[in-house]
Amino acid sequence: MVAITGLDELPSFAAVRDHVLNGLRYPLLQANKLESYGWVPTLYMPNERIFTSRQTGHSFTRFGCWRNGAAENPTLSLFYADVDNADTGRPTVSMQSVAAALDARGLTYFMYTSFSHTAEKPKFRVVIDTDRDLTRVEMLRIAVLLNRVAFGQQADLSIYDPGDFVFAPPHNTTVTEHLRGLPLTVDAALAEQHQLEQHYPCIWTKYVAQKQTPEARIEPTPEQVAAMKQRRADRTARPEMVIDNPTVFNQAWAGFYRERITNRSHFETMRSLLGMVWAKTAGALSYGEVDQILRQIDATAGGYFIRQHGEQKAADLIDWLMSLPVEEDEDAREWNPLLERDESGLTVQVKEGECGEGKTRDELTRMARAKGRYVYVVDKIATIEQRKQEFFEIAGRWTAMRFRIEEAHSEKQECRVPVQLAAIRKDLDKEPAGRPAIVFVTQAGAAMMDWSAWGDCEVIFDEVPDCFTTFRIDAKNHAEVLRRYVHVEAEDGGCYSLGSTGAGRELARTTDVDDYDKVHHGLCVLLSKPNTHVWVKQKAWDNPAEGGRLEFFAVTSPLNLCHFSSVRLLGDEAMKAVTVRAWTEKWGVTFEPITFERRKRLVPTADRVTIRYFSDHRDSSITRFHEGDLPLESVTAWIKQDAAGEPVLWTANEKLRGKAKLDQRDFISPKAHGRNDLQHYKRVAWLAAMKPSQFEVGSLREVCGMTAAELTEWREFNAMYQFVMRCVLRDFSSAEPAVVYVFSRKQAEYLKGRLGGTIEKVPGVVEDKPVRCIDEEGAMTDAERSLAKYWREKMLKAGVTDVRLLPKAAQKLDERKIRLVNATFEKLSAEAAPKRLAA
Repeated sequence: MVAITGLDELPSFAAVRDHVLNGLRYPLLQANKLESYGWVPTLYMPNERIFTSRQTGHSFTRFGCWRNGAAENPTLSLFYADVDNADTGRPTVSMQSVAAALDARGLTYFMYTSFSHTAEKPKFRVVIDTDRDLTRVEMLRIAVLLNRVAFGQQADLSIYDPGDFVFAPPHNTTVTEHLRGLPLTVDAALAEQHQLEQHYPCIWTKYVAQKQTPEARIEPTPEQVAAMKQRRADRTARPEMVIDNPTVFNQAWAGFYRERITNRSHFETMRSLLGMVWAKTAGALSYGEVDQILRQIDATAGGYFIRQHGEQKAADLIDWLMSLPVEEDEDAREWNPLLERDESGLTVQVKEGECGEGKTRDELTRMARAKGRYVYVVDKIATIEQRKQEFFEIAGRWTAMRFRIEEAHSEKQECRVPVQLAAIRKDLDKEPAGRPAIVFVTQAGAAMMDWSAWGDCEVIFDEVPDCFTTFRIDAKNHAEVLRRYVHVEAEDGGCYSLGSTGAGRELARTTDVDDYDKVHHGLCVLLSKPNTHVWVKQKAWDNPAEGGRLEFFAVTSPLNLCHFSSVRLLGDEAMKAVTVRAWTEKWGVTFEPITFERRKRLVPTADRVTIRYFSDHRDSSITRFHEGDLPLESVTAWIKQDAAGEPVLWTANEKLRGKAKLDQRDFISPKAHGRNDLQHYKRVAWLAAMKPSQFEVGSLREVCGMTAAELTEWREFNAMYQFVMRCVLRDFSSAEPAVVYVFSRKQAEYLKGRLGGTIEKVPGVVEDKPVRCIDEEGAMTDAERSLAKYWREKMLKAGVTDVRLLPKAAQKLDERKIRLVNATFEKLSAEAAPKRLAA
């Protein structure tokens, strides 16, 4: 934002031509392009501008005529463009070829080369007469059109923001012109651009939409203005506010500036990156810190920004950035629960502690001392025997023998778990009053049980149970059949609570299901589970054809636990669990922390742990592990070599387990909570992919307010931590060092945050480049890649460039699939074009 030094009213396009080419041409040889005049075909209203003194840091205002968007007249008197041949993947465009294209349209124009122009890389400005004034957005739309039909797609489309200007001719310039044609008919050009946009929606619509006039900004409060001025005046910089800090600068952005990913422009990319940093830090940066970050980003491309644009341009950019409001993060927006709350009055006592810190031992000790009656809930059947042995060891033989100890689970073949528990309850009732007892049961068994007769018992959950499940069905093809199996029981907030019909209950009991009924069988089984509530959004259920899919979610209720004398929950970071959030919001469950005597480590984990990772830019996912560089095979082969014969405790998804090069005898499942028999391992590798789906993220956000980051931390990172803690790190009396292998930097940083230690990047094992999604909703799945390839082949045979022109495509493909097919077709066509030319 700089001062306007002169305003000229010119009577004709020819007068504009003379003024720009003669009056504004720089009179001397220039050292760089900044030593130039600039011009804009519009007017600016005088106003006040806030300045900050570089010496004192104090802010002050000055009245004048400033080149900024707020002061700019809403229309411009002619069209201009900047052809810079920045796209090296396309043929170079010359002034002569542009002139020929404009001559073919009979237009009046002039062009002049810029300071950076060379014969090898032509750079020039195009100025075209118009039949009326036009807005910035209209200029952009016409630039989009002419870039396609006249500029060889080599124009810079980033120069149409309010307040933007163009450089006048340098001292040495070449001019090409045609002044006896017709002015560009703005409305006709806009209509032609609209047709182009309809034909290539994936290319132009998104870009033009970004330049549409935004909604009116809410004026900041006086307090916000005061804080803004204070930040602008603050030239200090905290040492941690640097691009190496992941809370400030996402490491996936590291190569963006060097690669000029925004419109092939260093300036535009710098502006985008600083905006992303501003949003990521919620605007909590001083002027000095933004300046520090700008220069660090600039250093990744050899200081290009300061060298080419100068200090004043950097100061203007920082000033603009610090005037921006911080958009509220989607995760932080006000959350309104999707379901109505049902107050249960249940209180759960929570014993939180890290793995190996003694939660379970403390609880078993309490049980032995109190000699009450307990239902002890474990994650899986194999854990029952382990907990029984631990109890006998802690209580001692004579105390343990006073307890009646029972277990109920599915491996006892005589009857189902609820029937087993009913028989155990009858036997307990025959015992003398006060006879202590422990009944071991799995989480699955506990969830199905009616505990109304167990009021004399406490229930203890040895691990946090999973309570949330999602399910999807193709609504268009199955809606009517689905209603034979499922019915609405009641309205609940914005959802329907569902139940099974007689046919649905029969289908749930069936084991031999045909391919058609398989679609509904899983949902019917879910509905048949006791104590499990299933919902669907009302809008989707009432209008299934609109959304394409019906999305169901289920939560295991805590209401059957209300009968116990007390409910206790043990777990690592249990208060962050999905179950705690869902039970709190839907049933008003209160969770109260309880303390216990924790074990003390002989040597801190920070002095024992080395964490090695392989990827800065990509997370572990099923999609990533299937990619062509064979990441799972490569990583496990490297780990095996690094271990040099030492055993490595490792895990991966079961379907990918066979690809790994590590010893299968050292494999355990990702969720191996509570195991104490693996402490002899000094190396451990977490190679599982446990990211939640977008549907699960969205559903949990609506049900209990849990954000995507919170869900990922619980679902993936906490499970990873608990797995890592199966090794020698679980032994609090050990000083042995441990090596942990994970796939991504994010995983490594989470573990470092909890364990301390050192992080080491292992380079060159996998491809490690920033991912660039072709669609804003995320990367394509394997199924979407296959689908896109199928439709691209049909487009090629039919000779069309938009999949919607094929018969029935619009009916078979949703909006995302149409975007993916068209975008990949365009991308592959563009990549093939230079090859055809070279041949």
